Amino acid sequence: MNRYWDMTEQQRAAMTRDEVAAFLDVELMEKGIKKLPPLELQEERVVSYEKQEFYEIYAGDYSGSATGIIFGSIEDANAFTKLKSFKKDYNWNLGGSELSWCEPLQHVSVTPVSFPTKAVVMQIASLLKENKAIKDSNEKQTKARAEQISAIDKATKGIWDDWQDCKQKKSRCEQLIATFQEYVGLCDGDRHKALVFLKKVHDDASIQEATLWSNLEDLVDPVVQDTMVNM
Repeated sequence: MNRYWDMTEQQRAAMTRDEVAAFLDVELMEKGIKKLPPLELQEERVVSYEKQEFYEIYAGDYSGSATGIIFGSIEDANAFTKLKSFKKDYNWNLGGSELSWCEPLQHVSVTPVSFPTKAVVMQIASLLKENKAIKDSNEKQTKARAEQISAIDKATKGIWDDWQDCKQKKSRCEQLIATFQEYVGLCDGDRHKALVFLKKVHDDASIQEATLWSNLEDLVDPVVQDTMVNM
């Protein structure tokens, strides 16, 4: 059984995202979490119905708000705008709905709207109920799937976090080694002198980390390597 955690840091850092993902099934198995089957959602049926044009009264500042007052003809709607009409209102900071008042409707206007009649809606009621049941079922499955995905993400987060840490460590160590190689060249091949200058720009912990990560077998002689490891 191949486990991500059985690989060395260097091996983990060299992996691609797809290669890391290949280890997730084992991680989930060990933590007792099942793989998710494909999510199968039902498709709602297409419902068509006839709409009828009505005329709704809008009132209030700026573009106004729908009042819910609707007429079947533009003539009746326009006639309503000429009436002195009122609306009930209240303020939560002034007693709430227990202390309501009436005030004239302002900026009354008419807006064409399209709605089906109640009779039309009743004719397609069974289809609407069927679609509502499908929608509720899909939402329930989607919510459950989100919770399952969250559990999987939590179970595999350690692997992804470690992979990122290993990649960052690899980059960090490679940059330090590259700097050391540059200093060796500037010091005419004197690795001891290059190490002295390297310690001016990197702390001991970073140098030791890079030494242990890369072993430095092809970069420094055993004397310098021992010096770096034992600092």
